[in-house]
Amino acid sequence: MEFIFEVLPKTRDFFKNVIEENSLETLNKIPDNFNNNIIWNIGHVLVTEQMLAYALSGLKPNVDETLIAKYRKGTKPEAPATQEEVDIIKNLLHSTIKQTQVDYEAGKFKGF
Repeated sequence: MEFIFEVLPKTRDFFKNVIEENSLETLNKIPDNFNNNIIWNIGHVLVTEQMLAYALSGLKPNVDETLIAKYRKGTKPEAPATQEEVDIIKNLLHSTIKQTQVDYEAGKFKGF
């Protein structure tokens, strides 16, 4: 797991940079022949980690249920993400990984 907790922050840095380097319009643009956009994919990565680590362990995820409902597997963008929503996702990128590591080291993930 040490390797995972070393790599995950680096991928989250990449996602944070993508958010910071692109306009809200670009983050929300759905390319032709695709069902989702950049911000949906980043939100999906965030939510999926929470669902795999916490929900499958019977624990409460560290992100709001509305975010989970919007970005979980089987969803797609129903409306453009607002700047507020993008900021929430950006701010959760690192804090969720840090909390997962703390919880893992504390032995909270007992069963899947």
